[in-house]
Amino acid sequence: MPTVKDNLAVIKALAAVFCCTVLITQSGRLFGQDTDNKAAPPATVKQSGKEPVPSDPDAADEKAGEARAENEIPPLAEMLAIALENNPDIGVAASQVQAAQAQLKRTQLSVVQQVMDLQEAWHTQQKLIDHARASIDAAEKQWKFVKANHDTGQPAGTLADLGAAEEQKIKAETALILAQARLAEIKAKIPYVLGTQKPPVVTGRVSKDGTGRVRGTTSAPAAAANPKVDAEQQNATPPAEANLNMPAAGRESENLSKLRSALDDQSEVDFVDIPLHDAVGYFSDLHNIQITLDDKAFKEVVGDEETSKEPHLTIRLAGVSLGATLQAIMDLYPQVVFVVRDYGLLVTVKGNEPVGAIPVAVFWKQPPGAAGFGGGGAFGGAGAGQF
Repeated sequence: MPTVKDNLAVIKALAAVFCCTVLITQSGRLFGQDTDNKAAPPATVKQSGKEPVPSDPDAADEKAGEARAENEIPPLAEMLAIALENNPDIGVAASQVQAAQAQLKRTQLSVVQQVMDLQEAWHTQQKLIDHARASIDAAEKQWKFVKANHDTGQPAGTLADLGAAEEQKIKAETALILAQARLAEIKAKIPYVLGTQKPPVVTGRVSKDGTGRVRGTTSAPAAAANPKVDAEQQNATPPAEANLNMPAAGRESENLSKLRSALDDQSEVDFVDIPLHDAVGYFSDLHNIQITLDDKAFKEVVGDEETSKEPHLTIRLAGVSLGATLQAIMDLYPQVVFVVRDYGLLVTVKGNEPVGAIPVAVFWKQPPGAAGFGGGGAFGGAGAGQF
């Protein structure tokens, strides 16, 4: 009978064989897995009429994700962010906004400069006016002093001294007139620079039927303030119509309206011993108005000889209106007078004005139609060219 020792030896031999078998099996699996994966190509399943579908799960998921992306759009917030950043129309609009902002800054600087210039010019003209008034007072005192010496026969009261004092007085008065005219021009510009100018009030309209006739109407502010008056005027019988081509009281002719406008235009003179007739031609050409010189009034007949009394002008002005310029000439040369006629301006000797002629300063300061040109006015007179 076998002993216990013999049984133990058999068991050990069987255990050694089992361990070797397990070891060989696991080694084969470990070293042969990569070779099998590399050698075996991926299996594909073919479908009739369709592309081969890979057996890899990751590739299949990627293909399915692309198919879903083609049928979907990004979220709204993402789409808005992309559009605001990349849309070319927004880029063009942004550049236009920048250009407009630059133009706005330039305009603001220009307006600021204009306001500062007007402010400085206003104070300067005020000082010039004060200085001109002080000069007039001094010239008046000097003239009175020389006049008193002349009346009492004092040496300091000769005719030459009296003439010089009077000339100084005229120059001071002219300087005051020019300073006041310049101040008025500055004052007129201020509302337009500040943007506070009042809109024009329409007081009439021309009919649209081509008849050339005008009807009187209520101004827009008055009608808005009193609708009852406006309704009454609409229901009332219209007044007798007047042809625009015919002169009527209260309305100026086209020639006089052109002259009034020219008197407000800016003028410039730099005369040095210029004959009056040359100055008249200069103003007529510069402002495109009719100016007539009364040659006979400036001539004097002594015996058989005829001498000219036409003055030679020496005056320098700039930045003032034509009306103010003519005033300055009449102040410096009192024998010269400018008057208004139906045909334009007439230049003659003081005291030789035609009947019914209106001084240019009076015509210039009056509103249109107030002078009554065309007959029946306050300045009307007998004879040709009545006012």
